[in-house]
Amino acid sequence: MASRSRLSQLLLAALLLLPLASLGPRQADARVSRPPRRPPPPRRSPPPRSFPPPRPPAVPPTVQLLNATAFHALWSKGKGDEKLGNITFLDVRPSVLYPMAHVPGARSVPLATAAQVAAKWASRREGISPDRNLACYCTTTISALLACQEFAKVAAYGYIQIYALDGGFAAWTSQRYPTATGSAPGKQA
Repeated sequence: MASRSRLSQLLLAALLLLPLASLGPRQADARVSRPPRRPPPPRRSPPPRSFPPPRPPAVPPTVQLLNATAFHALWSKGKGDEKLGNITFLDVRPSVLYPMAHVPGARSVPLATAAQVAAKWASRREGISPDRNLACYCTTTISALLACQEFAKVAAYGYIQIYALDGGFAAWTSQRYPTATGSAPGKQA
């Protein structure tokens, strides 16, 4: 009788294990109580596309982009003359920066007003005349070129050379070229 009960236990165990054997190894493990798997982490969105830095506007044929050394050489030619020879230097940075430091002899013509100053013949009173070459500088090369373009658009300025400082006023000061403070010379445009 002991063997009969032993046989029934084996039979019962076989009947219980039979469904697990037909499931295969992975599915059989699934019936075993385990903590649920964590869901995979959410996919991160791709990093934002970086756009190339803004390109400077096309340089009109009458505008020449100069490095700090060439710009200084241009300034040095008229250093002894109050009017800097046949060239007018324009500081097209915001007007609050002009009194702090500027190229000696430069006139303040903020970029926001460059179009109006270029269009007005009254700008002759400010030392900006269509018969004098212009040299513009700003905090960035792009801003200086934009100001130069405003002057180049005016037909009266078509026969002069217009220069822009590459690298902005920082390029001038990094070379330790002279700077002036205050609102002189003359009136700001």
